[in-house]
Amino acid sequence: MSFKSFVNSKKIYEFEKLEKDRLRNLNDGFICEHINTLCDLHGRMKGCSIPISNMINKMFEDFKIAETVLRQDLERYKVNAKNEFEEIVSDLGEDVLYRIRKIIDIINENNYESMVVRGIKNREVCAYNVYIYDLYKKDSNIYVRSINDFCENILEYDYVKFMVRVKRSGRVIDFHRVCAYICSQEDFDIASYNFMLACLSFPYEFVRVITKYRDLGRELSNYSSTCDFKDVLRKDGDSLV
Repeated sequence: MSFKSFVNSKKIYEFEKLEKDRLRNLNDGFICEHINTLCDLHGRMKGCSIPISNMINKMFEDFKIAETVLRQDLERYKVNAKNEFEEIVSDLGEDVLYRIRKIIDIINENNYESMVVRGIKNREVCAYNVYIYDLYKKDSNIYVRSINDFCENILEYDYVKFMVRVKRSGRVIDFHRVCAYICSQEDFDIASYNFMLACLSFPYEFVRVITKYRDLGRELSNYSSTCDFKDVLRKDGDSLV
């Protein structure tokens, strides 16, 4: 049996066209509905024995790489900032670096390895694409944008990806309450609650911007003059931990 056939046997299908009624504003009720659908999908896919892409631990490893690279950037920029971009990164970077280190510490202190062991043992599967436009439930069927994006990972990962998208939208949401609701639905413990809040607090946009700048060749690129750090900070929002 192919992986797609296995997924279809669980009444999970790819949709051909997005239903118009999915294009509505987020609210507490809709977020809960979306979480319930994700939880249902996770339950149906649990124990899948067909090999698929394994992304367990990737996100946490990316956090640690980001901490190392930002620290190295700050060491260079403080000695010789070549433009306004590097000056701004140098000014803001210490607070961002502290934020990343705190997030890594919280994850390490909250039995992260046990979550990984649980995910491997239970053969947990994530949908990966999990925003409001990417999956929905109708009757007893679940519809997703792409089955090919499914991967092995701890279930918390899907919720982190979803909530990061919500947070970047700038909507006023009580993420502590949302994380508590997720834990109640998935039977997660306090370690998962703290893990999700920590991951949700990561400065993804700041790291994305400095990575792009570095990849383009630092001062050789005009990217530095087009970056709006006010918008960067807005998208990352405040830390929740």
